[in-house]
Amino acid sequence: MVKKRAGSKTKATDKKGKKSRWEHLKQILLKERERIMKLVDLAAQEENSFDSGVEDEVGQAESSFEREILFELSDKEKTLLENINRALRKIDEGNYGACESCGEKITDKRMEALPHTRYCMKCASLYDRG
Repeated sequence: MVKKRAGSKTKATDKKGKKSRWEHLKQILLKERERIMKLVDLAAQEENSFDSGVEDEVGQAESSFEREILFELSDKEKTLLENINRALRKIDEGNYGACESCGEKITDKRMEALPHTRYCMKCASLYDRG
């Protein structure tokens, strides 16, 4: 007869805990995706509202600068949105939480901080160095 230690988890409990943790992170990802979509929509509305008949050079420079900011914002938001969608697919497929480079488990602390992350800390730091 095998005795269980106090506080030990069975495999079923571990799977349930993992699933509920993933569900929690999935909700965070879904909220972030919704926030980004609202920003993208707002940026598109603002870009459409720019006056194309600006008469002076200062006005043209300001308008051009605002367009560049919106374009950059949309690129950053697009990348984040792609990472969020990738993370949501991984959750649905059951392979969420593994580093795409080395295959090791990404720490819970990192997943909580960046639920859309693709890499563990070690691999992310290697990619950041180039």
